[in-house]
Amino acid sequence: MESLINKEAPLAKHYIKHLFKEVKNENNKYNRMILVEQGIPVILFEFYKKLIITTEKYTRITEEIPATDWYEELEEQLIPYLKNNNVNTKKIDKLLNFAKLKQFQLEKKYSNN
Repeated sequence: MESLINKEAPLAKHYIKHLFKEVKNENNKYNRMILVEQGIPVILFEFYKKLIITTEKYTRITEEIPATDWYEELEEQLIPYLKNNNVNTKKIDKLLNFAKLKQFQLEKKYSNN
């Protein structure tokens, strides 16, 4: 699991950085706002989805996950598994802090555009 986190967290960070370019280059105001509001949450959702798919190989956790498209629901279901198995989550924590900062920056820059 830690090797997957080590691989996927930097990829998610890369996608978040790339999202800034997409937002900047988007000329349609409506599409830009969708990217601002949903871009980072979708990237984090995909990150957690990959972790859950891998976790499912070892233990059943998806039975407890409600149908959702919000990454925080996936995070809540995965955290007990990670804690119970002593998985180092520092890279996840760093990714989440980075994502929150970047989300704030996007909203601040494009909220009135």
